[in-house]
Amino acid sequence: MDFESLYPSSAKYIFANGLRKVEPYEFSYLANTKARWASMRSITDVFTTEFKRRCDRDMIVKAIQDGRILVNDVGVQPSHRVCQGDLICTRSVHRHEPAVPDWPIEIAQQEDGLLVVDKPHGLPVHPNSLYYFNTLLTILRKDMALDPRLQLVHRLDGLTSGIVILADPDKRPKLFEAFEKRLLQKVYVARVQGRFPEQKITCNIPLHTPEGKGSGRQVVARHGKPTETIFHRIRYDANGDYSIVQCILHTGRRHQIRAHLSLLGYPILNDPLYNDAYPASRRLNQMHTDSLSIDYPLWPDAKHTCQLCSHPAPDPDPLHMAIDLRAVLYAGKGWRYQSMWPAWAN
Repeated sequence: MDFESLYPSSAKYIFANGLRKVEPYEFSYLANTKARWASMRSITDVFTTEFKRRCDRDMIVKAIQDGRILVNDVGVQPSHRVCQGDLICTRSVHRHEPAVPDWPIEIAQQEDGLLVVDKPHGLPVHPNSLYYFNTLLTILRKDMALDPRLQLVHRLDGLTSGIVILADPDKRPKLFEAFEKRLLQKVYVARVQGRFPEQKITCNIPLHTPEGKGSGRQVVARHGKPTETIFHRIRYDANGDYSIVQCILHTGRRHQIRAHLSLLGYPILNDPLYNDAYPASRRLNQMHTDSLSIDYPLWPDAKHTCQLCSHPAPDPDPLHMAIDLRAVLYAGKGWRYQSMWPAWAN
């Protein structure tokens, strides 16, 4: 099944309070059966265990009987036991997407077969379990007529801003190889808490992503993936007790810069995940997606009403849906793409 066919062809956007919102819609969700799902007694148990805050047994049994849940494109019985690797398609699921800041997407460079954009903070790069229409890739395609041949060369955290490169099938392999083989320079700038040391610091603490639904933080582990980040303090502001730090990535692990700075004792000033001193009220603004992901039914009906439809979640503050981390330069052999430095770093 084509990924794009899982979603409606268009969505109704609402622009208010500095945010881009999407009206609820129905979509289909594909998932490969995980090992822990295969150990459960039935597909009904899978749903009532994994999505217990969004469904109950009666809802799942009815959905299976109505053909809204398929296994390998075939209807099954509620007692059916899935095997690892089976493809589960969940059809016509009710979905709310979290709001994102309504900041413009600037074009940094454009040429035949290549597009370099300056991604604003708070915007996910590509569709995932929470977002589709409110992503950089979908907005570029549906609102800015992006050539469908152009695909992402790399990713950037949703809360991070800066350079994102897209390329067509002719140019993408060479660029992708540069990322894979680390044949390029990746430079970020961050604002961190405290007085960062003056001398250059190289951090190669291995990082690991714990399995299951945890905090989402990377953790230190001997069996973690190798990493390397080089940090250099640009300046220290004594009045605000913060430092502006240049960060050069030699590997590209998830949250690598954020995790390394936190482990060194200088977390990004407004990082809701890695800075425990960041105010809880603002942390809720940046991580407001939790309630949107689990607190409404998969298939609303008279018995299972959607509270988010009748009582929408409060709007987050777009200014607090960001961290002070920005990708300012990506450069390789014969190419160089850069963005403006943020106001807080100047």
